Amino acid sequence: MRITRRGGGWARARAYWSEGAAAVTYADVARAQAKLLPHLPPTPLLTCARLDALAGRELFLKCDNLQATGSFKARGALNAVLSLPALRTRGVVAHSLGNHAAAVAFAAASRALPCTVVIPHTAPAAKVANARAHGATVELCEPGTANREAATMRIAEQLGYDIIPPYDDAHVIAGQGTLAIEMHRQLAELQPDRPPLDAIFVPISGGGMAAGVAIATRSLSPATRVIAVEPAGKGLGASLEAGRPLWPENLPPLSTLADGCRTAALGRITWPICHELLDRTVVPVTDAQITEAMRLTFDLAKLVVEPSGAMSLAAALAAADALGVRRVGLVLCGGNVDFDQPLPFVRAASG
Repeated sequence: MRITRRGGGWARARAYWSEGAAAVTYADVARAQAKLLPHLPPTPLLTCARLDALAGRELFLKCDNLQATGSFKARGALNAVLSLPALRTRGVVAHSLGNHAAAVAFAAASRALPCTVVIPHTAPAAKVANARAHGATVELCEPGTANREAATMRIAEQLGYDIIPPYDDAHVIAGQGTLAIEMHRQLAELQPDRPPLDAIFVPISGGGMAAGVAIATRSLSPATRVIAVEPAGKGLGASLEAGRPLWPENLPPLSTLADGCRTAALGRITWPICHELLDRTVVPVTDAQITEAMRLTFDLAKLVVEPSGAMSLAAALAAADALGVRRVGLVLCGGNVDFDQPLPFVRAASG
């Protein structure tokens, strides 16, 4: 089955992206949930009265900063690796801005597979160390998606390894969607007599997490808006309104504090899903807003989040009132902070 659209938007997306989109359905996400549960216990859904008071609304924090390897990426990587055929898999290779590398290494170890990861030399040292700590061989490269992809392809051809993409893959998307299954079920258990979420704010880079969350939410809570949060300058909103991607090819990485969200464009598979299912409102956040959200999460909720993991709170504080949403889910997607460097909010305060 393929995702279908009302009108001509889907046809335009297919014409623009020559590879089209692989089918990813709620059934795929549910199968991934069953596959992952023995390996990945659900992460907490927490509330914080002080953050609620500050934001003037109810916030529900989905804490994938506490996930295995420190980010949501463990979900998609593990689902992809567990889906590889056992008899022909010699090893795996992946490229990453940091968190996907550790996730693939973690997933490869679950099947005793060798793993090589390609990471830009500009990635935080803590994320490179995290990948090595989970057993990966790390190859550093120049920044940019094209450079990472070229190095990954070379290694795959040399070693005969399977490639685990960071976002543009049906198994990865389905795995990331398990985050939303947990979130909606946990909310129903926490507040069985209360209405569903008005919105979920999801940080977006290549679009794998946003696509998976949107697929699951459409089935489990169709009235809930899934709102992408992007680093300022990405321009996703313009593409959604146009009905086609407006990004030119081979864009350089975005300049943003959120190192996990520097991919400038969505993928060939993630774009049609996001175009179909995401809210047309996209919230851009600045480095200053991200820094303050990191500080507030640390100070008020006593949770450590990396810049990408703070983007959803930054968006809620900046835009939730204008969007008219009162019950808001926030995806804290990662917590891999380099504590050998001053934290951004410490730098901001001292500068």
